[in-house]
Amino acid sequence: MRFFLFSSFLCLSNLVGAEKLADQQWDFLSNYCLDCHDEEIKKGDINLDVDLIEWSNPKVRDHWSDVYTMLERGKMPPKKKKSQPSSKERKEFMTWLDQKLMKKSVIGGTSIRRLNSREYEETIKEVFGLKNYQLPHSFPRDFSHHGFDTLAEDLVVSPSHFEAYSQSATEIADYFFPPVRSFPKKQNWNILPTDLTISYSSSYIMNGAMRLASKGGRTRNGTWPAKFEAIASGTYMVDLKLSTFNPPKGELPQVELLAHKNKAGSERSLGVFELKSETPEVFQKEVTLYKGENLLFLYKNAPYGYENKDTFKETMRQIFSEDPKLAAAWDSVDKVARGGIGWARVKEAFKNPNLDASKYKRGTKEFEELIKKVSKSSVSTGETLVYKYFEEGPNVGIHQVDVSGPFKAVVDPEVMNQQKVILAFLGDYEKSDDTSLNKFMDRYLTKAFRRKVSIDEVNEYVKLVQKELAKGERIEEGLHLAIRTSLTSPSFLYREKGNGPLTQNELASRLSYFLTSGPPDEKLTYDGMNSKLNEEGKLSEHTKRLIKSFKNKKFIHDFTSQWLDTDVIDTIMPDRTVFKGFKGSHINTMKDEVETNFYEVLNKNLSVMEFIDPDFIYTNKELGEKIYEIKNAPKQAKLKKVQIERGTKKGGILTMPAVMMATANGVDTQPVLRGVWMLENILGTPPPAPPKNVPALPPDTADAVGPRAKLAAHMKSESCSSCHEDIDPMGFIFENLSPVGKWRDFYPTKSKAQKPMAIDASATMPNGTKLNDIRDLKRYLVENPDVFTNCLAEKIMSYATGREINYREKEILKSIVEDNIENGNKFYDLVLSLVNSEVFRAR
Repeated sequence: MRFFLFSSFLCLSNLVGAEKLADQQWDFLSNYCLDCHDEEIKKGDINLDVDLIEWSNPKVRDHWSDVYTMLERGKMPPKKKKSQPSSKERKEFMTWLDQKLMKKSVIGGTSIRRLNSREYEETIKEVFGLKNYQLPHSFPRDFSHHGFDTLAEDLVVSPSHFEAYSQSATEIADYFFPPVRSFPKKQNWNILPTDLTISYSSSYIMNGAMRLASKGGRTRNGTWPAKFEAIASGTYMVDLKLSTFNPPKGELPQVELLAHKNKAGSERSLGVFELKSETPEVFQKEVTLYKGENLLFLYKNAPYGYENKDTFKETMRQIFSEDPKLAAAWDSVDKVARGGIGWARVKEAFKNPNLDASKYKRGTKEFEELIKKVSKSSVSTGETLVYKYFEEGPNVGIHQVDVSGPFKAVVDPEVMNQQKVILAFLGDYEKSDDTSLNKFMDRYLTKAFRRKVSIDEVNEYVKLVQKELAKGERIEEGLHLAIRTSLTSPSFLYREKGNGPLTQNELASRLSYFLTSGPPDEKLTYDGMNSKLNEEGKLSEHTKRLIKSFKNKKFIHDFTSQWLDTDVIDTIMPDRTVFKGFKGSHINTMKDEVETNFYEVLNKNLSVMEFIDPDFIYTNKELGEKIYEIKNAPKQAKLKKVQIERGTKKGGILTMPAVMMATANGVDTQPVLRGVWMLENILGTPPPAPPKNVPALPPDTADAVGPRAKLAAHMKSESCSSCHEDIDPMGFIFENLSPVGKWRDFYPTKSKAQKPMAIDASATMPNGTKLNDIRDLKRYLVENPDVFTNCLAEKIMSYATGREINYREKEILKSIVEDNIENGNKFYDLVLSLVNSEVFRAR
């Protein structure tokens, strides 16, 4: 007896409409498949022991589509099996399966899907005009499937999502309709030196005062109260007790008082005080502080500063010239520690009666070498030497700070900007006019729901406002409730819902979220509401417009970072031996290279194969010299287009540093990871997930030498070999490229005495083509453009539609790709063809 069991993912509750498997197909499965894939064994979690096939079940269709793929690739039955179908048998079975899949597969099938986090954030920005809106870090993260966060089946709504949506809705409503708050009563703050902040070596408590001795930025040179910030925007009275110690001759030290928030560039000068006495003087100043601001104190004209490397070098020359013994003491300490500990050790060394200061007179070899050494890191040295000024002067001291207020309310810039945003959002709304309320609600809901709303819907939200008014609340409370309610409505949170063809509004949303990650603009919304998107050329018109718009940069970043996994490199720090002097800015440059390259190919409608083997790269001075090793590397930090020869080891996404970093771990290359990445993102033949409880490398690889020998152990395991015979070669083809993409011919050694091992990057493609290294792979892909172009088309369509592309849809995309290749394989043209396809337009 045969059963209809397709592993754990099939539903057996309803077999109505299931089709009986014909004897000819049953014989094929029985003869060549069931010894591994029957009900009992189910190798790879695949059971082909069937009697009935429920073609209406998409999971069943996907299952048989996988069977077709394995037959097409020659993976089933395995080559080692003695019993193999004849060419005629294989062809007949595949023809039958192809016909069934084409006939039974339905174009479309995207499940109801909510906005993902990116789309939610962009939608809030557009609907409310909040350009700087950002989701809180606590907002639930989205799951990714095949790299993309747009697939409906993974965009579930959990209890944490409901909580986050409710919280965000309240915060947004609070911004536009803030609750009435009374002006706070006057308070007094008594701030002692111990209540002031010491950041790095910015300040130092000595002789009853917080001392400042250096000039420069606030973090390294200033101090501020640890437990004070303005409770409201208003006027405050500040009383200060300040003193100076050993000031420079002929110059009065100046303490500058500033207002600042916890972000760079927020400082405002509130006044400058000149100090004339080493005995504390009292100063009083009425100041304006905005809500959340703190007080910041700086020694404005301090003679000592260390943030400018060139200036600091001359400062050190002068100090050591005036005191050669200090230079000798400094040089006698092995690795002077940063800050007060380092200064204490230098002082201890200074007491040594055997110090030979004569070697450190200006101009001597020892003097110049010391200057060079201490100037390498001006900040580290500067934060040590500043203690000399804390102890000896010149410095200024803060003995006490008294603040009282607020006395009189003021409107701060943030509130002024908020009022502008609120006015823009409300438009011509007049709260005393019922007609105006209806117009506002219609306009707002249309934008929030991305479609024309009905009169009943408008009335429903108007009633929410009126109920609050009936309770005696302000109209603002009613609008607050209406906004909160709309932002937790399925009409806002979900993009596509229901059955049947996509509505014109849903099609407008699909195109907009695809190309901008945000909601449709007015032009696209208008054409959607007026059913114009079915007019010939209309969808292309909007596609071209959005591609040319600045918003398209969101698509370029969001798509490339997920397709090529480049966001992964934010969490990778390459080993120093791999990239000496690596900084966070290099990560940004690497990602910019990917996106700039993508934009170039899209915007200029270049061939899709320019992604693989272009005659240009975008690079800058550091990456050009350190990774690409090009003689004509740009001389600036900004990316610049550089011409290269085709067919070389440079150029294209296969060799970009960001991609190579994303498929490594910062220390070693990862052939398996790179191989899977290659199959998934370039060849479009992703391997199945690894069997459960199988280690990454079997235990018997401990004595193997070199990556190939280690990974060869995969082939000994029957559970691993079928996949790794495809994965491993596609990983080794990248071995010449280091964890950051720099070309190498030998593996790095642990010691100079160790003989380096030559890299063998040769591989064999699934169709038997022999490759020596990445250059041969690029040549192969250029000679077979359909391979990569089909993969890219599927990736784009899956990202845009929010579903995995089924068998029938893949055949439609193949036809589009074939036509595109005949016409030059231009990328911009390909995107237009995909958008106009029935696959894109289908629900």
